[in-house]
Amino acid sequence: MKTIFVLVDACKSSYVTEEYMPFLHNLTKEGKYIDKIYPSPGFCERSEIFSGLDCFETGNFSAIGWLPEYSDYKNMKFTLGLYEFLSKINDRGARAVFRRTKPGKSIPLKTYRIPFESLKYFSLTEDGRRKIIEHEDIFDILKIEGKSYSDRCFTSLAFHKNVSEQKLAEAIFEEIKKNTYFIPAYIGSIDYRGHDFGDDMELMQPHLLKVDQILSEIYSLAMRNGYVMTVLGDHGMVPVKEKVDIAGSIKNLGYILHKDYEMFLDSTYARFWSGNQDIIKKIKQFVSEKYNEKGIVINEYTCFDRGIPIDLCADDGHGIYGDILWCANPGVIISPDFFNDPNKTIRGMHGYFATDKEHGAGMFVAAGAGILNRMQNSAQLKDICGELCKLLEIRFPNYPGWSREVKRI
Repeated sequence: MKTIFVLVDACKSSYVTEEYMPFLHNLTKEGKYIDKIYPSPGFCERSEIFSGLDCFETGNFSAIGWLPEYSDYKNMKFTLGLYEFLSKINDRGARAVFRRTKPGKSIPLKTYRIPFESLKYFSLTEDGRRKIIEHEDIFDILKIEGKSYSDRCFTSLAFHKNVSEQKLAEAIFEEIKKNTYFIPAYIGSIDYRGHDFGDDMELMQPHLLKVDQILSEIYSLAMRNGYVMTVLGDHGMVPVKEKVDIAGSIKNLGYILHKDYEMFLDSTYARFWSGNQDIIKKIKQFVSEKYNEKGIVINEYTCFDRGIPIDLCADDGHGIYGDILWCANPGVIISPDFFNDPNKTIRGMHGYFATDKEHGAGMFVAAGAGILNRMQNSAQLKDICGELCKLLEIRFPNYPGWSREVKRI
């Protein structure tokens, strides 16, 4: 069946009520509804959705990994050194100039708040040039089976421009007129506002209602033109209770960033690399002891239990996701990190190594001709791939019993 798939980033079932999202609430009574969707750890949910594999199986865990061989910055040593110097004088200004000049204009990986000197080591993972672990996804199968799709309404960190939410229905209609078989679309404002407002439903309500209206418009287009429609909230949003300054603590050890070690700070993961094994051991011991009540260090034993791919290595032998990986407990965030303004209050976060079952789960609904009304309590995010394949009438990606090789343990 021709399908419109709308990924509503960070939409969870507690939002889907008559008060906050009345259209979506009513849609759950018409089609198949899954009340709780549990993602695997990390920030690469789209890989799960379209491959039916979790982050350990695809190798896509954090959106940015240690991949110096693929970094677009690897031959920019002088330029990065210059901007590192300028950023110490005025970081915001240095990054603005870099984005507008030739060196930064066409590079998929934006600088965010990553130290300029570190950029030559990093590249995108799920949105990068190649798959970390070779596997199939829905788009591969659609190509094989000769069925059309368009990603113009979707999202990727490699895209510098996406269709605005205000123009989303219009863009989808243009694809409908082309008779595009599979139309994935993305709405990101609930995620953005969820970081700002956490669980404050009074502040969230106007933004939820706005998204609900967009979904209603898209559904009308789908029904008038012979499409089925699916809506997925890929994860929830956990209220932030505490923040930790890992960068500041590591400085107190006396090691020099860029010389003795490298570091990457996601909101919920701290990752470290060094060519000196003594430094690795001391940093690992330090973060394990100082933050033992705030999170855990993933090791060669717990990585399998947690499903986190720390066994994967870049060409230089360093772990793609860290020689050391520290994971924050749900409700704890790292601040400052490499993405958020340290002066801004973050009230909600996701991507944790363990799912907060009350706040961290997403939701899924599929409605349209031939889809019976039925409810399912819960599913894993990777199970959504199977739901989409049934609707699209294509085979499931990856052969039965597919598993990937363990690279390093």
